[in-house]
Amino acid sequence: IACAGTGLKEAIALLDPMTNDPVNFVRQGALIASAMILIQHTEQTCPKVKDFRALYAKVIVDKHEDVMAKFGAILAQGIIDAGGRNVTLTLQSRTGHTNMLAVVGVLVATQYWYWFPLAHCLALAFTPTCLIALNSQLKMPKLEVRSNARPSLYAYPPPLEEKRREEREKVTTAVLSIAARARRRGVSKVSDS
Repeated sequence: IACAGTGLKEAIALLDPMTNDPVNFVRQGALIASAMILIQHTEQTCPKVKDFRALYAKVIVDKHEDVMAKFGAILAQGIIDAGGRNVTLTLQSRTGHTNMLAVVGVLVATQYWYWFPLAHCLALAFTPTCLIALNSQLKMPKLEVRSNARPSLYAYPPPLEEKRREEREKVTTAVLSIAARARRRGVSKVSDS
C-alpha cells in the first residue's frame, strides 16, 4: 500500500515470484498489490507493466486457474485500468497531507477477504491525474497546454484482442441401423392399418 502508484522496481521484484506461489491467497494478494504499484505506469516508465498485464489476462481466461487467483487478477485488472487509466492511488492530498478518506477507504478495502463488496472502498483513494480545466462557472476556459514529454509516455496500452473461434462445418448426423429399422417398421404398420 505504501508503494501504491510508485512503480517501484524493488517492490515489483518482491512481488514477481509471489505471482507463481503455490498458495492461492499469496497469488491473489501479489496480483492485487502489483496492480496497486503499477497503476498509472506505462511500458516507458516501467517495463514490467506489459508482463503483468499479460499475466492478468492469462490468469483471467485460464479455466484451470483457481477461483481465488482469478478474483485477484480481475481486481488487479480493474485497479491498473481504474478511472479509464486517468486516476492514481494515493493516500495523500495534493498538498502532501494525509487524506483520511483515502486511508479509511484502503483500510476497508483490505478487508475484502471477509466480504468482497468491501473492495469497492478502494475507489476512495483514487485521485484524478488528468488535466481538468474549468472556471468558477464550471465552463471550459480557452487554454492551450504544452507538454515537453514524448507522446509514448502517455500512450494507452493496446486493447485486448478477442480470440475468434473457427467456424466448423456442420457434420451430417449418423443414422443408426436400429433407428432406421424401427422407422421402417413404424411406416409399414401405418400403411397396413
